[in-house]
Amino acid sequence: MASDVTLELLDREEVMTVECEQDLTMDQLLVTMADICHISPVARGLFAFKQAGRWLPPSHTVSAETGALQLRLRYKMPDWRSRDRASNLKNVDPKAFQYFYSQVRKDFDCGLVCNKKVAGEKDQKWWVPIIQPGARDKREDRLIELNVNMLELVGRNMAIDVMDEVIDKKEVLKNVKSYIPKDLYSGLEKMMLVKMLQANVEGYVDKLLKAYQPTMSSMQIKDEFLKLTEKFFPTYFCESFSAQYDEGGRVLEVRLVVSPPSEDKQVTLTMVSRGEVDKTTTVATIDQICNIAVHDPTS
Repeated sequence: MASDVTLELLDREEVMTVECEQDLTMDQLLVTMADICHISPVARGLFAFKQAGRWLPPSHTVSAETGALQLRLRYKMPDWRSRDRASNLKNVDPKAFQYFYSQVRKDFDCGLVCNKKVAGEKDQKWWVPIIQPGARDKREDRLIELNVNMLELVGRNMAIDVMDEVIDKKEVLKNVKSYIPKDLYSGLEKMMLVKMLQANVEGYVDKLLKAYQPTMSSMQIKDEFLKLTEKFFPTYFCESFSAQYDEGGRVLEVRLVVSPPSEDKQVTLTMVSRGEVDKTTTVATIDQICNIAVHDPTS
């Protein structure tokens, strides 16, 4: 028996509806969707389907009650910190790299990279930030730093849109507000940021275009956007899960955070206690994670 499955591919605006057999697995569906997105078999294993905030396992089957599925790059490759060196994914599979940029860019615009609200976790404010360096800095200092970071990221997205001929340079400069992440700023803070961007972004975009337009490709500047996003907002690339921790008979609510690999750091599993976002405990490295036995409380 077949059923219609709604699929959101992040490298395009339209949503797809595909007729699938109900016993089709996510792994089998991934092969089809990767072909549609021109993602090679080499990079295909980095992708997975997400539904309503939950990652679906490869063995999960399509069923009549399945909601919209979103194809996302889940497993980030370790990368160089230097912006002068091309990312590994860009070298391995340019199409997968383009898809990853589209994914992060869409999340950035929607306010999911850096947001005062955490979708689906508004009642758990102690999760935000999970691991955020400088969390105790003065609010004014953090806002100044955030605005400088926004100029670098917003300016790059503007330059990318001009180079990819999505929009004309004159028009892109008129639409500064549309490049600011959703729900990131309050009314006055947003007005101040828009004023700062309008005063500086034209010269910044001109500088970027002068440097990158002769190459006739926006790939390098997209690579820089991804690296800067990870530098400014590292927790966006982490995965976190609710858990309970038994501390001498006292059960505590904690968050388990899986941090992605980088040039000089392997994947780690970290525990964050409620109300102590600045205090973390490393539970295991990637080598140790492979040997973790999950305890089933029902057994």
